[in-house]
Amino acid sequence: MELRQIALMLALARRMAPRPEIKLEKVEAEIPRPKTEIRYEVDRTISGAGRRTLIDETGKGELSEFVVVAESSSYRVIIYVDGKEVLNATWSEINELSQELREVNAFTTINTETGEVTGYGFNLINVKWQKSFRLEIVNTSTSSLRFKKLMAKWEVIR
Repeated sequence: MELRQIALMLALARRMAPRPEIKLEKVEAEIPRPKTEIRYEVDRTISGAGRRTLIDETGKGELSEFVVVAESSSYRVIIYVDGKEVLNATWSEINELSQELREVNAFTTINTETGEVTGYGFNLINVKWQKSFRLEIVNTSTSSLRFKKLMAKWEVIR
């Protein structure tokens, strides 16, 4: 027998050999998808020494952006990530931090006609967490404080 005949016989034998049966099973699973949350409040007043919880989430997530603008700098921002306090600072302390971190920015708003400061703002971006996230604003003065804007956008998988 020639080599060519042997090769043809082997190829034919492979085609005729029983093949194992492959069974495919359909598996259904829900893929968790992030849910986008947006909170936007204007002209919110917090009483003297009062606090406001803006975000209190469980699950894995990311804060895309948080912005607060108040009539005075008499407030504190407290942030907990996965149960640990990661930020507890007044506007003045945040203003110092913002010189060093690009994710944190303190700013003032100014009346263009008078040059007078009209607001004290804080912006925070890109904070990720695995289990939980909590963001609170505390009025550090004894009188009521008006917040011109409280805005947050985040995604969470619950």
